[in-house]
Amino acid sequence: MEGEEEQLDYGDVLGSPETVRKCQVQDAELEDDLYGDLVPGSFPADTGLQDKIQELTEQTQQQAARILELQAELEERTQERDQLTEEKTILSRNISCLFKTAQLEIDRKDAEIKKMRARLAQQPSATMAAAPRPRTLTGMSQPPMPAPPHSPPHPPHPLHPPLPPGGRPPNAQ
Repeated sequence: MEGEEEQLDYGDVLGSPETVRKCQVQDAELEDDLYGDLVPGSFPADTGLQDKIQELTEQTQQQAARILELQAELEERTQERDQLTEEKTILSRNISCLFKTAQLEIDRKDAEIKKMRARLAQQPSATMAAAPRPRTLTGMSQPPMPAPPHSPPHPPHPLHPPLPPGGRPPNAQ
């Protein structure tokens, strides 16, 4: 009986072959038309299912729209991050170059200072003898001026007579 469909044997239970044939026909009809008389939406539970399906479909559409929004925002943020990363790289490179340039300049100035100190150490007497001279507006050095001899006080001004020995004007009390 392998490979063949199993058939019910009603012969032992019902007795006559005619009764058995009727039962077999009814079985076949029942298998084919078990839900044939049901109309979709004819039960109250079926309308609740339709409402639930509609609600879930709307939620799915809303979630799909939200996913699209979030994907667009993610793309925007990714571009912004990439731009900021590039700017950071450029700024880091610039700062590194500036730092190296400053170090080289400091080293150059230190070497120059060393050379100047070495020259000064070789000529100590010459540097002490040559005192700095004041500069004029033209930038030329002038020899130092001798101190003026003690000069008499200025003559009194006609509008401002000299003060008497007490230090007060005669009409002030």
